[in-house]
Amino acid sequence: MSRFTLLFLLLLPTPASAANIVLWNAEELFDTATVNERQADLRRFAQATQPDVLLIDEVCSYEVVERVREVMGLDGYQIACSDFNQRDDQEHASFEVGIISRFPLTRVVEYDQTPDNRMYGRDNEPNELPLEVGSLLKLGVKQAGVGRGFLWARIDDLKLTLCLTHLKSSASGDEAENAMKREHVAAAMALSVLEDMEDFPGYTYLVAGDLNVGETDAKKNGDDLDVDVFSGEGDRYDDTHALLRGGLAGLRMRSLTKDVGETYDDPRYAGSGPIDCIYLAGEGRLTPARKTAETFGSDHFGVWTVWE
Repeated sequence: MSRFTLLFLLLLPTPASAANIVLWNAEELFDTATVNERQADLRRFAQATQPDVLLIDEVCSYEVVERVREVMGLDGYQIACSDFNQRDDQEHASFEVGIISRFPLTRVVEYDQTPDNRMYGRDNEPNELPLEVGSLLKLGVKQAGVGRGFLWARIDDLKLTLCLTHLKSSASGDEAENAMKREHVAAAMALSVLEDMEDFPGYTYLVAGDLNVGETDAKKNGDDLDVDVFSGEGDRYDDTHALLRGGLAGLRMRSLTKDVGETYDDPRYAGSGPIDCIYLAGEGRLTPARKTAETFGSDHFGVWTVWE
């Protein structure tokens, strides 16, 4: 082999080796001061999971995600953060989702129910697109107020597209309306994955985030958008998971998290399964997810899968 040939081969891009894709609801990282207070736990989380791509929920700003990257020691990683609420000081109402990636983020889009891009002229906002309400209504998805959307990103080095979200919780308010808010965004993500399959053939497609309804919750998980029963025992009124795995939107993704058990650290929800979920479609080989042994100061366990 000539020196020229050897040099040419060395300069060729090499395929990505195994990479850890980690999902974590870090709990109430309202500002950088909170990150500083929890930096020891955040650093231990990074040491335990060794993230190559970290998908993080319950951050309130790009600056918070930036500080998380710093305290975790993820130098050189790229950052993206949604900006559903451009007020960063409203605590729970300001929750965003963020991506911290060792691989270049080729494109980032925020799918927002209330597009208001660059209201304050911020340079670090992602491009925005509206959730296509008309397409959702054709599916039979009911609309119940507005809420967060999802953050979409493409990583060409892995031939991967990501949809990251944090869906409406069940902690307060009307549960029928909460379920419809979850279904609204889940359906939009399902349609986005179907579109990605046409636009990026040969890629892998992940939907991930705190979906706020357990994968194995027999009382909540339904499979018919036209039937929502609230009659006490035997209720099955939430079609969030069926929209991603059950074909209600024409999509059947595979869950990587279904066997990890509860990811919300509260014994009241024993048996409901993970609410921090990773769904897969496409060409990539990813391992079944694992759960961290502790919560690292959060009220959620982290979950991760390995890109092989």
